[in-house]
Amino acid sequence: MRVIGVLAARGLQMGVDMDDVTVVPVGTAMKMLNRRSIFRLLLQVRTRLSPNVYVSYGSTESGMVTYATPEMLARCPGTVGRVCDWTTVQVVASDDAPLPVGVSGQLRIRSEHQVAGYFRDEARTRRYFRGGWFYPGDLGRFDAEGLLYIEGRGDEQLNFGGMKVSPEDIETAV
Repeated sequence: MRVIGVLAARGLQMGVDMDDVTVVPVGTAMKMLNRRSIFRLLLQVRTRLSPNVYVSYGSTESGMVTYATPEMLARCPGTVGRVCDWTTVQVVASDDAPLPVGVSGQLRIRSEHQVAGYFRDEARTRRYFRGGWFYPGDLGRFDAEGLLYIEGRGDEQLNFGGMKVSPEDIETAV
């Protein structure tokens, strides 16, 4: 995400007319930042490049899954937005039971556009595709408005006495 800040600063130094930038699309790299960093980044992008920042979340396997408009991002920094009409996303526990709004868990995705598995890689297909769902390995939660927040990766969780903690939570606390 530093690329956007560097691009804006370098463009200004080089005399590039940043007024020509009308839309800034941002992909899922946003999930790697903590909430404070996301807020600062979006503020910089809106002021230096364009107020029209759109965020999307998706994958090669499932295509575009969510979108967030500038209005959503202003109200709810950190969201990756609403689920696209052609996609279903659930937040589930380790036993695949759907979790309630506000509770973090593993994401699973079902899309009209998703692939059925990985070419000539049955083990990987069994790991990430089950029962018609794609399990990208991301952790997230929905809020009361139905907006999705990506909170990290399941395989990045640290186990402290049976409690799962993300490196981001540790970084934020420190």
